[in-house]
Amino acid sequence: MIYGDRVKLVITVLIRITIVVAIFGTIWTGQWLNLSLSLLTLFLTFLPAIIGRNFKLYLPLELEIVMIVFVYASIFLGGVHAYYTKIWWWDVVLHGSAGVLLGIFGFAAVYVLNDEKKIGLSMSPVFVAMFSFAFAMALGSIWEIVEFALDSFFGFNMQGVGIVDTMSDLIIDMVGALLASGAGYLYMRKGDFDFLGRLVRKIEKS
Repeated sequence: MIYGDRVKLVITVLIRITIVVAIFGTIWTGQWLNLSLSLLTLFLTFLPAIIGRNFKLYLPLELEIVMIVFVYASIFLGGVHAYYTKIWWWDVVLHGSAGVLLGIFGFAAVYVLNDEKKIGLSMSPVFVAMFSFAFAMALGSIWEIVEFALDSFFGFNMQGVGIVDTMSDLIIDMVGALLASGAGYLYMRKGDFDFLGRLVRKIEKS
């Protein structure tokens, strides 16, 4: 087992252990809503592997680890343990990192399609950057709808003070998405930010 695989194994096992412990705790105390969220988080930690196995979609190891940690931090720590209300900057960090992560993912996906000779696409760096930005903003908006639904139907406080929190989150998403799409544009034009090159090369090899 290579070093990266060992790191991923350690991180995912530790995360899943804490979730399983929480599941037994919520059953013992009758916290059925937190039980549902814990079960959802546990399932989502397996989702990258499920997608890769069933849809033959390769996710680079680094991206898979980040996705698992993000799900754990947002749903389990943020929702079950109420870090959104206990730590004022928790929401800011998650939305900013989500904007960057989704922007990078959108860039990598469309870049690989653009570079695939069998498909025959030829998209400019500006279009690829615009797509990655729009992709991140679209998913960020969907997440705000999820937060609204959880607050409305289950009594969470994920959106804090309502419209102010929602717009702040979207603005933070936008900043993260701009950083990611800007990095993608500069990579295509000038070869800067080679970590994007390493990412797309790993995807292309799958």
